[in-house]
Amino acid sequence: MTPATKILLVDDERLVLRSMEKTLLRAGFDVETAGDALTGLARFREALEAEEPFDLAILDLQMPGLDGRDSPSAGLELLGRLLEASPDLPVIVLTAFDEVGRAKEAVARGNRSTWRSSTCRCPDWMGATAPAPAWSCWAGSSRHPRTCR
Repeated sequence: MTPATKILLVDDERLVLRSMEKTLLRAGFDVETAGDALTGLARFREALEAEEPFDLAILDLQMPGLDGRDSPSAGLELLGRLLEASPDLPVIVLTAFDEVGRAKEAVARGNRSTWRSSTCRCPDWMGATAPAPAWSCWAGSSRHPRTCR
């Protein structure tokens, strides 16, 4: 039996976090969650030390940052830290705001990504359609070059 894809899901909105977690679990993924960037980074490091790294990270853009305070760029900070430790990690950064400048910044920080605004559906990496109305989504990587449509 092939082990499930292991996903790190980081979002400070409890309802969003729980909804996405349930959707991913039902699709057969192994999901670990965190409600802020600092906890997400800790979970990521623990997985690396246990030699059970994540296959994919899904990060909210705006949440409590590595210093514990709300930050509009916490997801980008976390993105940078994750890619420092694991350069080939596929990362998806989500935001409720249509901010092209932030998408460009994510790419500059190492997210091998594509920007799509408004409604985002990410069926390719999940194997099932997961509607995310009113969300913007950056997705893709050298290992998983698919993008949201």
